[in-house]
Amino acid sequence: MVKKPVKKTSHKNIPLVVKIIAIFGYICSALTIIMGILFLAVFPAIKPMLTTALQNNAIANGQVLATFAAMTSTGMLIFGGIALLVVGVIGIIVSRGLWKARPWARMVVIIISLIGAVSALFSLEIVRLVIDLAVGLYLLLSKDVKAAFK
Repeated sequence: MVKKPVKKTSHKNIPLVVKIIAIFGYICSALTIIMGILFLAVFPAIKPMLTTALQNNAIANGQVLATFAAMTSTGMLIFGGIALLVVGVIGIIVSRGLWKARPWARMVVIIISLIGAVSALFSLEIVRLVIDLAVGLYLLLSKDVKAAFK
């Protein structure tokens, strides 16, 4: 019987900060998925109440737009729930890639962090600006990170 040679995988020295960023990504993604599930689970209970309340208000005030708002708001709840689920799953995939030192995941996190920093700058969210810049610049410029993601 011929034994197949065991393939040795090289264990990369992934910096602790990268692992912490990945764990934070996992946590945020899981919370996003939970929110998506809640949107979709609560939707059937909210739809009749929301529709009735808005339609009664529309009839009482003679507003056609309120009826339209009732119809679109229920659709937005479904769309929002599905969007949250998709974003959460993508977040888990990217976090897993970061944990395994995949170069594409590093680039995705750098781009998202820098976009978030620009957004935070325009909305004057100083804490988010500092965090997004720190994450993006660390993953972009750190020699340890570059070596781990080769």
